[in-house]
Amino acid sequence: MTMVTRAYLTTSELHSIVRYSEEDVYSGAVVTYHGSVRKHPYDDSKFLLITSPVENPSHFYEFRIRDVVRTRDYEQLVTEEGDTIHILEVHVRAGSHGIEMIPFEVEPGKGR
Repeated sequence: MTMVTRAYLTTSELHSIVRYSEEDVYSGAVVTYHGSVRKHPYDDSKFLLITSPVENPSHFYEFRIRDVVRTRDYEQLVTEEGDTIHILEVHVRAGSHGIEMIPFEVEPGKGR
């Protein structure tokens, strides 16, 4: 994994993402994602959603915070080391733009 990818995957948890209450109404379409929410390594207006935080390599998305309609606690995972990972259900506005990232190791004969 490159240094840049490591920076993405090792950022700290994001606790300041706005959690909307049930009373907040958004009538547009949303898409639901599940994962561990992390601070973006260099852009405070974005966040990372790591969909498989206990797997290596991990699949993750980058979204703008303003595109989040609501979040809810989904589950907690405990690693073999005893660390707790909070998994959120994140509702993102349909039509928003995000980036999907899948880290991989470059292997001989696998190029395009």
